[in-house]
Amino acid sequence: MGDKIRPEQMEVSTGVSNNDTVPTLGKVEDMISVEDLWDRDTVGTPFLKPANAGDDIGDTLIRINKIWATDIESTNYPSVSGTPLSDQYLATSDDVRFGQVIVDNLTLNGSTLSSSTGNNINITPDNPADHIIINSHWDFDGKTLVAISDSDTTLTAYTGKNITIESVTFDGGVVAAVTDLTVDNLNLDGNTLITTSGNMLLTSAAHITLTTPENNSIYLTPSGTFGMVRINSLTLSGDTISSDFSNDLNLISEAAIVLTSADNNDITLTAGLNGKVAIDNVRIYSSTIETSGGDLRLISASNTLLIGNSAAGVDYRLGFDGENNNGYIRWWEDEAYFDFDHYIAQPGVFASIYVTGGSAAQEIATGASYVKTTAFTTNGENSNCTSDQTNNKITITKTGKYRVVGRCCALSEFANVVWEGVAFLDGVAKTNLHFKQKLTTNTDVNNMGFNDLIDVPSVPVDLDLRVRHDSGGGVEITMEYATLNVEYVGST
Repeated sequence: MGDKIRPEQMEVSTGVSNNDTVPTLGKVEDMISVEDLWDRDTVGTPFLKPANAGDDIGDTLIRINKIWATDIESTNYPSVSGTPLSDQYLATSDDVRFGQVIVDNLTLNGSTLSSSTGNNINITPDNPADHIIINSHWDFDGKTLVAISDSDTTLTAYTGKNITIESVTFDGGVVAAVTDLTVDNLNLDGNTLITTSGNMLLTSAAHITLTTPENNSIYLTPSGTFGMVRINSLTLSGDTISSDFSNDLNLISEAAIVLTSADNNDITLTAGLNGKVAIDNVRIYSSTIETSGGDLRLISASNTLLIGNSAAGVDYRLGFDGENNNGYIRWWEDEAYFDFDHYIAQPGVFASIYVTGGSAAQEIATGASYVKTTAFTTNGENSNCTSDQTNNKITITKTGKYRVVGRCCALSEFANVVWEGVAFLDGVAKTNLHFKQKLTTNTDVNNMGFNDLIDVPSVPVDLDLRVRHDSGGGVEITMEYATLNVEYVGST
């Protein structure tokens, strides 16, 4: 058996019995003594073993350098490259490769380290001062986990799964199952966020928005009898809002600011001593309303401003407080009229045209039609109406009721001529403003005229005087004195 046998010729003869089973082909690089015979164990999976306890493979100086086998069983600790595999450690500079290594109840198979008994796997440094380092980033030091590389640290759960730490679940941006959370000196417990010490500050680079679901309120409630809610220099205490440090209290809205009280309750704005309630440039104090500039306008959507509250037997009065004189307008409720305690001065609405010492004769043709007189030479007093003697008319520019007066002293060219005169408004004869007289001589000056009211529902309109006669031909009339005037007396 001193000759060498090629590796690929390693075979085992089945033999007839265990005692005559020997390797028939094999490669042995060192000498094997004659007693080194192997038996074949047929119980279970066949394998080779010494037939007797003393049938080993020579002494320690005679060994097999290489062997290929499915399982190797040793009753003593084997050696690898001359180094014994004891239960303390394996130290060798050569590569030692195994398909699977089982040490005690730990199994290393490929990239997987598992417990063969189903118990926990404990990794404990031999020196308590040493740490466990994983992937040059994670540092496990007792109960502390530290990232030791200059990189971001990311914990990512499997798709659709969560990360749970101490029964706290992290799912994307959602943290669940936290019943009491303390960060620094802030504690979140249920629906309550409190500080364990000091003030609570809410600071934002933009706006801070507090939002509740529909039909729910936001409550800021201080504790204790004298507790207050403070926002910058603004203080809310009980039912009172006040401003500190002598600052103004400003309510600003991009839309309307609405102050609403419950039914039958008032909204009260009360200024301090010598103070005033200011709304824009309107100030209210001690039953007084004033403006800091400009007019005070009272505007009603119904175009009606009311004074009084329909109290029985009360005559309401509007007063004017002047430096030297006061004035009042009183409404007599039962009598239904106004009373002014002073005279009323107004520019009025009126106009007139007239002629004085006229000598111009105007021929009026015969017939039923009236002809406008051209005798007027002078514009009289006028206000809010236009006197126009050039065109022998008055233009009325305000609607309402007017008193119209027309007078003339005239001479007729012929005797026994019946003359008629009438006022025309906008080209229509006003029959209530009419005169008629027979002039029996051609030398006597006769007086004629009219005086009554008219209604002017629309403006502007013209008022003029027209005449006619009953003679068969043309007859001249000379108005030495004549006047036509109007005066506003009331609304239409």
